[in-house]
Amino acid sequence: MAQAVSSQVAAAAQMTRQQPGRRAVPRICTLLGIAMVAWTSSCLVVSFSHGAPRWHIRRKTFHAPRRAAGTDAGSTASESDASEEAGSGSVVLKRFTKGQKLKGTVTKILRSGIFVDVGAGRDGWVHVSKVGYGRVDSADELVAQDQELTLWVTKPNNARLELSCRPPVDLSGFEGIPANQWISGTVSAVDYSGLYVAVQLPGGGEPQQGKVRRREIRKGWVKNPFKEAEMGEEVRVRVIGLNVTAGRLDLTMRGIQDP
Repeated sequence: MAQAVSSQVAAAAQMTRQQPGRRAVPRICTLLGIAMVAWTSSCLVVSFSHGAPRWHIRRKTFHAPRRAAGTDAGSTASESDASEEAGSGSVVLKRFTKGQKLKGTVTKILRSGIFVDVGAGRDGWVHVSKVGYGRVDSADELVAQDQELTLWVTKPNNARLELSCRPPVDLSGFEGIPANQWISGTVSAVDYSGLYVAVQLPGGGEPQQGKVRRREIRKGWVKNPFKEAEMGEEVRVRVIGLNVTAGRLDLTMRGIQDP
């Protein structure tokens, strides 16, 4: 096409020499315009013909990047190992039952809860509301990294092993206890509403949690329960309210004769 353009330009020049005058000027302009259009078209064709392979190569590289020898086999092996590990964890989790008591070690602490290694093939999860009693803003307020805990299984499913630091609630052993009987207990948590006390069942078994409301801590007005008792402190309490179905145990530290 470049040769054709050159020929047309040369012909225009020849005609100008042979036919001088005004008629030659329009003819030359026409021929030059044709030559410019032909040259532009040739550039577009060349640009498209050269651009197509480059576009094709880039697209091929994006969808099918080159890999080193043995990469596919390695990736397949890794995916297979991960699947086997997940599968073995699922089998292990099926061995647990709801309410089962376990020992575990804290592996990771989050604001919303903790992960605990109980030898299940994967870490169990304890939500912050199940780490302790009372209001807790963050799990690190109650536990530390690598701390050993006693836990109970709440949901032994294949997706996640859910645990609790609280024992299963069973208050049936407190039925029939007279209001004048004193029971030993241990303060497990304190908040502005009162004290949480772990009390031993008369017939044995896991300690159960009861609540000593602020007005039941002592005679008189109690403004700040944190100044009345500390976590781990031994106290004596009496049962003043019991709802086995709802799992509620109301306690008092006040004397029988206190108004």
